[in-house]
Amino acid sequence: MEGRGSAIYPNGQTYEGLFSNGRREGRGTMRFTNSAVYEGRFRDDAVDGQGTMKMSRAMVVPRRGGEADAKEDFMIPISFQSDMTHIHTKAGFTAVGD
Repeated sequence: MEGRGSAIYPNGQTYEGLFSNGRREGRGTMRFTNSAVYEGRFRDDAVDGQGTMKMSRAMVVPRRGGEADAKEDFMIPISFQSDMTHIHTKAGFTAVGD
């Protein structure tokens, strides 16, 4: 894919925006299956730099490591604009946006 387009991924996520060599590149909108929406920049098929993340419902983010006594983190509905690469990782999304 090259230029403006849209994609539906096997896990149900959707993307609308710019592509370069079949990869997300430039401005676009990613709709995650947990109802979160990211609008902003992509580079090399990943969230990159400034963007806006919107969450319309509360989400539970399990802690990694599998400890039995580990508590979960909660994210409340918000809309914010920031450097999304760091926030995307801290929110528990994987490199493919799961």
